[in-house]
Amino acid sequence: MNRQRCALAALGWLLASAAALADCAATHPRARVTEALAQPRYASCDAVRQDYAEQIADQVRLLGVLRPAYQRKLERGAAASAAVDTRLRQYDDSSRRLHEQAKAWSRLRLAAEAASMPTGSSAAARQRLKDSRALGQALNDRITSAVDTLLADETTAYCKLDFGFRVGNGLQTLLADCLKGD
Repeated sequence: MNRQRCALAALGWLLASAAALADCAATHPRARVTEALAQPRYASCDAVRQDYAEQIADQVRLLGVLRPAYQRKLERGAAASAAVDTRLRQYDDSSRRLHEQAKAWSRLRLAAEAASMPTGSSAAARQRLKDSRALGQALNDRITSAVDTLLADETTAYCKLDFGFRVGNGLQTLLADCLKGD
């Protein structure tokens, strides 16, 4: 009986997740992501860096809006209150660190070509990119796990986050190309 409840709960989560993701894909289709990444200004690595910093900052803002959905997801589970508090602190800490990454990216200046950057600086920037990507992915995964708890106004924020995350992934690829060298 308990297994059946778990299976039904998992099926419900999958259906809710699929519906939310389908709504987001309809609102912000893949073509729109491709269009956003095809801007001529992205021939400049510094433009990519600037937009990536702005995208991360917006992601952090939306993660703050969506924090109550994540909290509802945790509280609805069987976790004890202390475990919920710990996971929320981890979420807040990761969000804070991602915000710091956004500020660092906004201050970083990239040379037109990574080869002309001072020795070691493109390697440090590549590590920063790796760290930013990991933090963003972990937070996105936590919010995605909570889509079944989204309220109507949070669904809009989630779709904006999803779109920004997909654009951000493309910007990460462009940045990685900019940072080859060292």
